[in-house]
Amino acid sequence: MLTGDIVAEPAVVYRTKNTARVEIKGLELGFDWAPYPNGHVSGFATWLRKEITSDFVNRWNFNNQALFELEDWAAAHDDSNDDLCRNLKSNELPVSPRYSFTINYDHTFEMADGSRVIPFIGVHWEDQSYLTYWNVDKHDFPADKTSTFDDSRDAFWMVNTSIQYVSADDQWNVEAFSNNTTD
Repeated sequence: MLTGDIVAEPAVVYRTKNTARVEIKGLELGFDWAPYPNGHVSGFATWLRKEITSDFVNRWNFNNQALFELEDWAAAHDDSNDDLCRNLKSNELPVSPRYSFTINYDHTFEMADGSRVIPFIGVHWEDQSYLTYWNVDKHDFPADKTSTFDDSRDAFWMVNTSIQYVSADDQWNVEAFSNNTTD
């Protein structure tokens, strides 16, 4: 027979809560151009505006103990504590950069036996965005330093490359590629 104290560990139940209203506006311009035989340039440029446009009061669910400087776990997750609530109205939606741009180039080299070799390079850039809808830097918290909990993503760019070999009978191909080649 076992004897002793029973210790219960607290758990957080995360719930999905939809916003009442979100405004999403955008424009995408794509291009596809063959400047000369076997050369191909393509890509796109986008502009996106996205924000929560109605009141969206939510109990904060993101590093509560540290942001609200609460040592007690239960107090940091208490649904009845209005001090833990923030209105997320005017926050941006996650992973939605305002601007992005991609340009791709490939060239097909036709071999004497009918096979093809196709090198490719693509460059992609994205403006800064948020990784969650919390947008931590837009809100005030008891904690003086919130940068540790920042959910923003800096603007970035990356280069992708590949080279493909296509058989003369078009029955098979092989490709070597590198995503984010410069990192």
